[in-house]
Amino acid sequence: MEKTMSARIEARPLLADFVTRFSRLFMLALLCVFMAFVAPEFFRTANLLNVLRSASLLAILAIGQTIIVLTGGIDLSMGTVATLAAIMTAWLLDRAHVPVPLAMAAGLAVGAVSGSANGLMRAYIGLPTFVATYGTQWMAIGFAVVMLGGYNIYGFERSFRFFGIGRVAGIPVPIFLLVIVWLLTWFILNRTTFGRRLYATGANREAARLSGIDTRRVLMQAHILSGLYAGFSGILMASLLNSGEAGMSDQQLLPAIAAVVVGGASLRGGQGGIFGTVIGALIMTLIGNAMNLMGLSSNWQSVVQGLVILGAVLLDQWSRRLIGQE
Repeated sequence: MEKTMSARIEARPLLADFVTRFSRLFMLALLCVFMAFVAPEFFRTANLLNVLRSASLLAILAIGQTIIVLTGGIDLSMGTVATLAAIMTAWLLDRAHVPVPLAMAAGLAVGAVSGSANGLMRAYIGLPTFVATYGTQWMAIGFAVVMLGGYNIYGFERSFRFFGIGRVAGIPVPIFLLVIVWLLTWFILNRTTFGRRLYATGANREAARLSGIDTRRVLMQAHILSGLYAGFSGILMASLLNSGEAGMSDQQLLPAIAAVVVGGASLRGGQGGIFGTVIGALIMTLIGNAMNLMGLSSNWQSVVQGLVILGAVLLDQWSRRLIGQE
């Protein structure tokens, strides 16, 4: 009897690990099979490349969100920060006639400054992440509206548009950029001291502090890095849409959070990775594409996204119970 109970206890972590690693891939495969029946045009090359391009922009934003989730927080400002970075880049290109590299660098700087503000308020002032990033969200909206002055900016030079609509060997450029961001972030999280300290801080901030980790500095660095990714995502969105306008990336916030949660990152911090986030971004993009092909209202997409987030959180709680963390 004791051996049977012991075997069951030992099997729980293995089952939880299986659920964490393969359930998302199974969900992705299931969605593809579903689309094969309800919308055969889904598998056309043009549609698949468009899906991958859209998923790439979402995944870059979601990777930035993953970094914050690993610390035990959620950044509510990422969508508006991406918008502000896009508008800054667009304004410099169109009205100040700044060279493309400098304009893009300014967009990234907007993301870094916004992330610094979030990190300062959270790590050093002690504001909850929700409050700090919510405040930054509204400030970013205000700055974006002021910069536009009531007019949208559109029509950029070909060299800038290449980052959003260009192709190399027939493959959209954003996919290559996602791979670069993916590999870079994987290296940071898994092969650097900062990455180890980030996971430790998210798992137990007080224990990490007592072990000698400067947790405030880790949180600050995490928010700056996340802000850079938000800015980069916004720049690519402006390049893809050939415009800079208020609210252009705001609606990406919920899908980005959903991608992180669906990808297996725990909202309690200290657990998760970017491979799952990329799979989650693919799932969220496929859901949106499927609903568009089926002719369903965009309002229903928000409902489905909310249900997906709830389902992923419940799955996370169930897997934690299996390994005895709750």
